[in-house]
Formats: sequence, C-alpha cells, structure tokens
Amino acid sequence: METSSKNQTLKLFIAIFLVSFALNASTQVNSKKPIIKDGGQITFLYSTIYSYKNNLLTEISNSEGIDLARSNNNNRTLKLAPGEFIKVKGIDGREKLFNGSIIIKFKEPEDLQSFSLINEIVLIKNLPNINRGVFKVDNIFNFNKKLNQLKIDNPNIELIELNTVETSIRPK
Repeated sequence: METSSKNQTLKLFIAIFLVSFALNASTQVNSKKPIIKDGGQITFLYSTIYSYKNNLLTEISNSEGIDLARSNNNNRTLKLAPGEFIKVKGIDGREKLFNGSIIIKFKEPEDLQSFSLINEIVLIKNLPNINRGVFKVDNIFNFNKKLNQLKIDNPNIELIELNTVETSIRPK
C-alpha cells in the first residue's frame, strides 16, 4: 500500500513538472521582444516643423503652404533638413522631437555603408563598438513602411529605436 502511495505521488510530481515545463517553454516562445522599441505606439504630429538649437524650440514656417497633417496626396513627401524636427508622441504621452533618424542595433557586426545603400536610408553615424548605427529615413510620410521593410528584410537587426530629443530635459 505504501508503494502504491509513493507511485501515485511520484506520478503526480512528474505530471506537475511536465505541465510547468510545457507552460514555461510556451511563455518563452511567445515573449519574443519586439524589434521596434515602442513600435506602433508612436504618433507622428506632422502639422508643424520645428528648429531646435541651444534649448530653444522655434516653429518653422511651412514653405509649401500645405497642411502636412491633412494632406490626402498618397505621393506626399516630408524631408527634414539638418536641424529640422517634427513632434512625436510616445506611449507615455510625452511629446519629443524627431528628425527622421533611427538607431539600429545589430545582432552581429554589419557593413553599415552597404546596409544603408541596400535599404535606401542615409548613414548618419557608425557606432561599431556597440553594433549600432544611426540612419535617417528620407521621407517621414513613408516611415512606417520603411520600418516594416527593415524588419522583414534584415534578420541581423535586433532593435530599432527612434532617435528623439526630449525637450523637457535641460542642462543645469
């Protein structure tokens, strides 16, 4: 009788172990980190272009005279010159400045010049010691399309982050 009780306990222990192992394995498979940090949680505020120098934010007049936020033209283009920004709002609700550049972290070292040419983005800064590069997307209106293309076409990408400026943080 005692052996039967030990067998039952052993079987119960093994069953619990196997179930917990299966659940843990399933959780690990489904908890893959997204490739785009805060992806899909960013709202682009296209209505105004800004200049930001010496902690001073200045609105730049729209030389084309179009409402960037409401343009229905599918072929619309928004190229930001150096020093120009639009505002973006993240998941935390805070507005930040964005100049169209992204920081890409690679799993393995990458030839960033070739990478930028193949993916039609501009290499701004090479950070080889940390397997990262800063790139600029040419047309802000095609930004999400470009990010999706980068995700699909490049298995060596570990993470993509928007390169933003937090205007509420000021030097002392």
